[in-house]
Amino acid sequence: MKRAFNRALRIMAVLNVVMLATFAQSFSQGASKPELIVQTGHFGDIVKVQYSPNGQRVVSGSEDNTVKIWDAATGMVVRTLVGHKGYITSLDMNAAGDMLVSASKDNSIRLWDLKTGKEIRQLPAHSFYASSVMFSPSNNIIASCSIDKTVKLWDIRIGKEIPIPIKHDNAVNSLAFSPDGLTLVTGSDDKTVKVLNIPTNTLKVLTDAQAEVLSVAYAADGSVFAAQCADNTVIVWDAAKGTVLRKVQGWGRQIAISPNGRFLASIGDDEQAIILWNVLNGKRQRMMQGNSPRTLSLGFSPDGNKLLSGGGDRLVRMWDVSTGRETKNLSGYTKVIKSVAFNKQGSVL
Repeated sequence: MKRAFNRALRIMAVLNVVMLATFAQSFSQGASKPELIVQTGHFGDIVKVQYSPNGQRVVSGSEDNTVKIWDAATGMVVRTLVGHKGYITSLDMNAAGDMLVSASKDNSIRLWDLKTGKEIRQLPAHSFYASSVMFSPSNNIIASCSIDKTVKLWDIRIGKEIPIPIKHDNAVNSLAFSPDGLTLVTGSDDKTVKVLNIPTNTLKVLTDAQAEVLSVAYAADGSVFAAQCADNTVIVWDAAKGTVLRKVQGWGRQIAISPNGRFLASIGDDEQAIILWNVLNGKRQRMMQGNSPRTLSLGFSPDGNKLLSGGGDRLVRMWDVSTGRETKNLSGYTKVIKSVAFNKQGSVL
């Protein structure tokens, strides 16, 4: 369980400092030198960062047991959320951008008011720490999964658990809501992916994986969802039918799925090269050099035309998906880069 959690954590872990690269002009205008704003507000490694829906705030959770809220334009800390007694394992902001849920190694799940910085409530949580927490797009439901083999849904208006039929036989590493909020997908060390239809409270169990399922994710348009497995297999399902579209061995340890679900980017077996795959036919579209000596993180732009990579060379590199060429790189980082992401508008990374 510890091994699977550590692998899942590496997918979302970020460098020791929060760094916001703000582009004064759009990428299409070809800004010559992006502005790099370096922040060092946490005293421990940061395990998760996320932009607010409007792109004005960034939240970060750290091994120093705190969550910080940052102004994306100025790079200044707006406030620090204090209350957890263990390091942050997961966090998520709601679609309205006014609430945040955080999970910690202290086994608690806390709901925060981002306008005031005050804790709204604690959820009864799990018998062991939650590996992932997420808001439903509807804003009224939070899902959580845990190393204790359980998955829970919460009505945040009253802080009560909603009974669901999901039961795993081993640690649950990851979960994801469909973009319409009607479906919840979970992945576990028991080698299964479970798909919950929330309105009908009915469950479908997918047994296509041959190894522990480390992470699950939906495409932004909801057409497909994918699972990354411990044997370096990536499985892609048709979300409407629940059938496997593609199952390929050796796609590397991390994946990023394009917003339209057409492409997958993966890190190759050499831990450096970036491979772009066509989901529909399973063929390799192209290969990019990646970061040296290791590529550690990948992220598509909202329009799917650009791909970010970060890694051991302490650079954030930007790639043109259509040509595979590197178009920009950002230097000045003091640690290896473990997580990269665009904001919703695609103007900030």
